[in-house]
Amino acid sequence: MGRVIFVTGFKGGVGKTTVSANLASTLHALGNKVLVIDGDFGMRCMDMVLGMENETLFDCSDVLSGRCAPTAAMTEVRGMTDFAFIPAPMNHSGEIIPTASYARFISELRQDFDYIIIDSCAEMTDYYLSFASQADEAVIVTLHQSTSVRAAEKTAARLSAMGIKTLSLVVNGYREKFAEKGRLPSIADIINRSSVRLLGVV
Repeated sequence: MGRVIFVTGFKGGVGKTTVSANLASTLHALGNKVLVIDGDFGMRCMDMVLGMENETLFDCSDVLSGRCAPTAAMTEVRGMTDFAFIPAPMNHSGEIIPTASYARFISELRQDFDYIIIDSCAEMTDYYLSFASQADEAVIVTLHQSTSVRAAEKTAARLSAMGIKTLSLVVNGYREKFAEKGRLPSIADIINRSSVRLLGVV
């Protein structure tokens, strides 16, 4: 059964999509079968990051609502075997889809992939919570700025309350000189404030 990693943070523009794409690429390079799902129904940027804007027809909302099978919405990333992508809807209608549909969707995909990476939106929407409920672990992405670190703290608290026990943190755009001068929090401060294990610093 594949492992589901939810890449998230309650703030836009922190680098969630970039982290998701690079995490997926690294796991694939290590010999794993990987699927990336764009779970940001409001922005839909993963197709551009992967260079696949014109290569998808169906999206994950089509699968979740029963309009097509998962394989119909799935495309190989740059033609690479064992590296697939399912996009978010281009124009989300606001359709409410039961959480049970997400559970069936992810359960079916777990059987075919070693890792499923879900790139989340920044808002706690119904679909955000439904995707999060299927995750085995979460990677919280924050920029090196006080407002973003606070958002990471809130994200960690919410996911922990949902029962996601494995949380890790990526600090993006770290500015060491600012931290040394006390103008921005240090890595140790960020870890202490968020209470999340550090995965990496960019």
